[in-house]
Amino acid sequence: MESLTETEYNAVIEDMTEIYPPIIEQLVAIADKHNFDRDDIIKHFAKSFSVMAEVSTFKNWRNNDGQN
Repeated sequence: MESLTETEYNAVIEDMTEIYPPIIEQLVAIADKHNFDRDDIIKHFAKSFSVMAEVSTFKNWRNNDGQN
């Protein structure tokens, strides 16, 4: 993302922030369903996602419609 202009970077960040509320809603629902602490499940997800981002590549990831 270092090669983006400030305008491009801001547009990407704006798009990314739209996915946070549904993810948080789903994690809170999972925590409530299993009687886990909400903050703990959010932290666990964040750590797991961070590890996945560090050790994985998504270059060939396919969306549900089969597109890269």
